[in-house]
Amino acid sequence: MIGNWLRRQLIRWVSKGNSGALFGARPWNSEQAAAWADDPAEQVRHYKHWVYAAVNAIAFRVASTPMRLYSKKKNGEAEEITDHPVLDLFNFVNPFDTRFRLWCQTMTFGELTGNVYWYVPTDGLQVPAELWQIHSQCMKVIPDRQKFVKGYVYRENQPDEIRFDPSEIIHIKYPNPTSLFYGMGPLQAAAVSVDTHEARSTAHWNMMRRGIFAGAAFTTDKEMRKPDIDLIQAQVEQKYSSPDKAGRPLILHKGLNAQRIDFAPKEMALLESASITRDEILSIFGVPAAVVGISEDVARAAADAMDTIFARYCIAPRLQMIAAQLNQDLLPRYDARLYVEFENPVQDDIADKSDITRKNYQSGLLSQNEARQRIGEEAIDGGDVFYQPMALVAIGGDDYEEPEPETPPEDEPEDEGKGNEGKSLADPTRPRCLSGVKRAEPPADLSKVRAWYKAAYVQEQQAVERQMARGMQRFFKGQRRRVAGKLRQALGVKAAAAARADELTARIFAEQAEAKAMERAALPFIRSALQLGGTTTNDSIGMSATFDLDSPEARGWLKGKGPDYWQSDSAPNKTTINAIHKRLAAGMEAGHTSQELVSDVLSVFDIAETSRARTIARTECVGAYNGGGDCVRGQLKAQGIETVKRWFTTLDSNTRDDHSAVSGQTVAHEKSFTVGGESLDYPGDPSGSPAQICNCRCGCGTEVVN
Repeated sequence: MIGNWLRRQLIRWVSKGNSGALFGARPWNSEQAAAWADDPAEQVRHYKHWVYAAVNAIAFRVASTPMRLYSKKKNGEAEEITDHPVLDLFNFVNPFDTRFRLWCQTMTFGELTGNVYWYVPTDGLQVPAELWQIHSQCMKVIPDRQKFVKGYVYRENQPDEIRFDPSEIIHIKYPNPTSLFYGMGPLQAAAVSVDTHEARSTAHWNMMRRGIFAGAAFTTDKEMRKPDIDLIQAQVEQKYSSPDKAGRPLILHKGLNAQRIDFAPKEMALLESASITRDEILSIFGVPAAVVGISEDVARAAADAMDTIFARYCIAPRLQMIAAQLNQDLLPRYDARLYVEFENPVQDDIADKSDITRKNYQSGLLSQNEARQRIGEEAIDGGDVFYQPMALVAIGGDDYEEPEPETPPEDEPEDEGKGNEGKSLADPTRPRCLSGVKRAEPPADLSKVRAWYKAAYVQEQQAVERQMARGMQRFFKGQRRRVAGKLRQALGVKAAAAARADELTARIFAEQAEAKAMERAALPFIRSALQLGGTTTNDSIGMSATFDLDSPEARGWLKGKGPDYWQSDSAPNKTTINAIHKRLAAGMEAGHTSQELVSDVLSVFDIAETSRARTIARTECVGAYNGGGDCVRGQLKAQGIETVKRWFTTLDSNTRDDHSAVSGQTVAHEKSFTVGGESLDYPGDPSGSPAQICNCRCGCGTEVVN
């Protein structure tokens, strides 16, 4: 609601029809200095000289600054969105304009008139479909006693006019203390300086047009009639009054004397003070001289400093003003959680931030992932470790204690396996996701190897599982954006909106493309788990050979995780498709609106990004880790070495009864375990049913038959 005081003012303004007080405008009088300052049409006509240079510098810099889209989460954090109809709208503003031109026009009208008007037509879902820049000099605001703004009128040629509803126009106003309805641009503040500059330029032009000298006086002792005077003046101007006739000899009539007239020092100073008014105009717009190409004794460092000042005090505030207007008037039409921000135009701030972050990382104040987060990079595996420089380690102080040497286990020879403790990233057989995860050398006692392998399995498999769960969460977030965008677009078309649930599901979920996307997201983690399982199995049986993913056994196993697997009926995407179809069918049957249908579908991904991401990661990593052990047993079989495999189960309240029953069973490599009536070569065997392999945590050890 509009405040009582403001409502009284509106009633007074509207009832009196006092457009001058309402709009903050004065009648245009060409005899007054800067009389055009409040006339938008005249403001646009002054887009020349230094005004042109200043406005273009601002417009091009703003148009070159990327805009980012974010969504507010429930916990207050912000998530950047890279695929959304809002971004599509700004990338393809309308069939005749580009994004760059839209921003240039926006800033040009804003700097000249203080007002920017965007016409925003909508589609069938009342979602903005295009953006059009409207000439500010042709727009008028229609005030209203209750709504503050009743609408807008576009009038280019009398009496034709076009009326707009307030919801169709986004009005960006520059601050103006004289009007509640219109903004005030920098040009209005610089009007007197602009008039002074134009008057001086006109005087210079007239001087050049009439000749390069200031003027001359002709005297005679004789009395002359007016026709004679006019004739002599015309002859002199014809022969000598232009730049290309400068330097010609002056031949006078008998009795005439010529005397040169020079400017007085004050007049010369006034004509030569162009740089003063130039700097006044540029400073009012907030544009340093070096930014528009004026480099009078300006060194590179000074020019860079001016550019930083320009970006920080001129461009950045304008970007914030525009973003605030868009967040208020445009983004809520899509989702109240969305907002936009522009990238920081101050490059020095970015460089300084990177430099400070680098120093904090090198001094041990930040981990690598914390440092990467501060400069806008994604976290990496093993990046949560803090590194302390040796120069800061206290040596010989009161609190310094010499570390005690590690003693080998009592049942292990002191020189056996020396140097192999705790493999790290330096070991090519260990994936990056195991940074900081160390395990001891396998003991020589067979009875203890089983316990060692089980501990290594739990430690390593869970490390890969956590990394893959994060990867799956990122994948489902991207899938959410893709599906939501296509669904909003489809619901805006009448034929699509009237389609059946199965047809609409097929339209919004590109099954083959999504299968390829999930394969790309999941396969690196699956390969890591397979390699870990093979390497740890080799270590457990005392084999010095490194497990190779290029071996025939590994390639054969990975072939089962090829494109056919991700497009099969048991693939994770099938669950997503079925859930989307179910939600769409239920929503359409219940008569949900388009927005409600979008919410119904997006709820599928609330589950996918949490519990389903963890389930997929666990199922795939357990199967791959145990599959690596099965590959090793196959390699040994090819060499004539017989092995047996032993199933071990994580026994707790969440363990399946079928898996508890098989725990501790040992069978030959060629045999299968019987689990719940199914034959499985190892825990997580991809040939098993979802009832036996989903969320399975069991492992499989290997022993060589003497």
